[in-house]
Amino acid sequence: CPAGTYLASTGAVSASACALCGAGKYSGGTGQTTEDTCSECPANSDAPAGSGAISECICDAGFTGSFTAGDVSASGTCQQCAEGKYKAEAGDAACTDCGAGTYSSEVGAKDGSTCSACPEHSDAPAGSSDLSDCVCIAGFTASASGTCEQCVAGKYKAEAGDGACRDCGAGKYSAAVAATGESQCSACPENSNAPAGSDAITDCTCDVGYTGGSNGGMCTSCEAGKYKEVSGPGACSDCARGKFSTVVGATAEQECTSCPMNS
Repeated sequence: CPAGTYLASTGAVSASACALCGAGKYSGGTGQTTEDTCSECPANSDAPAGSGAISECICDAGFTGSFTAGDVSASGTCQQCAEGKYKAEAGDAACTDCGAGTYSSEVGAKDGSTCSACPEHSDAPAGSSDLSDCVCIAGFTASASGTCEQCVAGKYKAEAGDGACRDCGAGKYSAAVAATGESQCSACPENSNAPAGSDAITDCTCDVGYTGGSNGGMCTSCEAGKYKEVSGPGACSDCARGKFSTVVGATAEQECTSCPMNS
């Protein structure tokens, strides 16, 4: 009888009379006379009936590894797929990572359906094993409730993670929500300014020494003989009677000079 078979009776005339070792077993010897010579495949592996070597034992789904003839040591065992991985078919192939944006805490997973999607607006690298591996994508930040909320207008976040959204800098504004870069913050019109985190062009107010019809509009300098001490759209103030100023864009009443005596 060839390897993988045996024959308990006598008088057979051909190898076709030999019985196969059962599924999940193997036998490397020839001329075997009892089923006891068929060895069980190592744990978490299987082989077809009539297998003639341990190398025909292949790891079950959810397990990975391989066997070579004469090797039943720890280096030749079937290991469970780790968290964040799965293996759908029997064989010696490696376990497959859960895809990016998913995670799995199951050990020995047999199907990709065990990989759960990260919450909305979050992501995780391939092979992730826990919900905590899911971090907020750019433009979103972690809330107190654990969800990822979009950066409000006037703020942005360029990197993935649980960090806070950053303010647009002073002198800039942004109406965009979920902004992913500082480049989405627009500069205020010339000679105007806005506080950090501004979310509209109307937050831009004329600088001192400049006036405009409304916030966010064009700002022109106070003409000679006038001044403006506060920012905003307000009008420039006249130098008081008996004073003059040649300064354009004056920012304080002190820039108005008294006329010569008796004039």
